[in-house]
Amino acid sequence: MAAEFEASTKQQFSGLDANKDNSLVAQEFVAYYCGPEAKAPKKAKAKPMKKIAANKDGKIGKDECVAFWMARYSDMDTDKDGKVSMDEFLAAAKKQFKDMDKNGDGVIAVQDFDYHYEAQDAKAKK
Repeated sequence: MAAEFEASTKQQFSGLDANKDNSLVAQEFVAYYCGPEAKAPKKAKAKPMKKIAANKDGKIGKDECVAFWMARYSDMDTDKDGKVSMDEFLAAAKKQFKDMDKNGDGVIAVQDFDYHYEAQDAKAKK
């Protein structure tokens, strides 16, 4: 993983960690992405959502936002202890980095970024 990406990921984790206890709970994660009034459910849906606007109405409702980000949070919580540690967060970021770095050069170019999200959109349309 490129040093810049890792530093940025650590900075993002710090921004998500509202109470600064070096772990993320679902409410911190959901509030960061969906707004402070959003409430995290006790459990994420079993099937991860591929698109944030799941009902395809062109708008992102609060429930869609929460469901989308809870699925990602659940995926990151690999030990299923209800918290995401810095190590779990970095592991998820490294996986995403590797998925995006198509030529394996340790750099995510604009083309890599575009290709990754175009591929994600194509999968979601299926």
